[in-house]
Amino acid sequence: MKVRFARLLAVLGFVALASVGQPVNVQGADTAIRVGEVNTDLYSEAYYALDAGFFKSAGLTVEITTFPTGGAAATAVAAGAVDIAVTNPIAVANAVEHGVALIVVANGGLYSSKAPSTALCVGEKSPLRAPADFAGKTVAVSSLNNLEQIGFEAWLQAAGVDPSGVRFLELKSTQMGAALERGTIDAAMITEPALSLAVKNKTRIFAPAFNAIATQFPISVWVSPSAWASQHPDLVKRFANVIYQAGRWANTHHDQTAASLTKYTTIDLDTILGMKRAIYAESLDAQALQKELDMAYKYKLIGRPLEASQLLLSEEH
Repeated sequence: MKVRFARLLAVLGFVALASVGQPVNVQGADTAIRVGEVNTDLYSEAYYALDAGFFKSAGLTVEITTFPTGGAAATAVAAGAVDIAVTNPIAVANAVEHGVALIVVANGGLYSSKAPSTALCVGEKSPLRAPADFAGKTVAVSSLNNLEQIGFEAWLQAAGVDPSGVRFLELKSTQMGAALERGTIDAAMITEPALSLAVKNKTRIFAPAFNAIATQFPISVWVSPSAWASQHPDLVKRFANVIYQAGRWANTHHDQTAASLTKYTTIDLDTILGMKRAIYAESLDAQALQKELDMAYKYKLIGRPLEASQLLLSEEH
């Protein structure tokens, strides 16, 4: 079943507006942007840009509000609670499909086969040894009908295994390792930092299943209401440039970004330093986004095919 974004807006919109976190660094007016962040590594460029002074150098002031998930951030930006927010491409596709005018202004954190921060895992003593062994099994994902689910389904199908008999169970990433050890699930798609912690505690990485989508594609994107972006083209351009500047810097300064990440999250510094760190986009890759959208349609997370160009900020802005 595809995500019902229209219903999410109706149900979550008030909740998102009423329960946002405390803003960080409010100042200025003409160059101010209300930014929606999510405090996980794959979504954190705005935190890094703030701490490194990149927003200030670009003449921008930001008011950062932290949301618990990318879905909540998408709801907030669609409702006008923030001007730009980080979320996932599937949430954006669902919004556009339901008539919500959002555009992607910058790519964010990437899945990369060079440093897979999400992986298909099984218990240390699991009898599962080949893709065919997963038929009819129970697989945990952090959210149903999301990238983790279609990544696993695509991986199975690429191996010639019908994924229709697999039962998906929604579970927090932090709970997956223990569930594998107990045997209450057969496998799990686990994301950092839970992945590194699970591997230390009787969990075995089976495969980088996301490779079945592409060797590299955006896990997070920065989006804005189309109307706001049209009214503030200079702010949008400067914001996107800062995000890519922060991405380039973060890709080569893990120690410094670890200090920021532990400040804005509940993850301790030792865990951050020991986990696979996110790789960030340094430009807007329409081709990689298209592969993701094609998979979302194939596995029925969206109801119709979408072109990446429908989601991206046009060059005229």
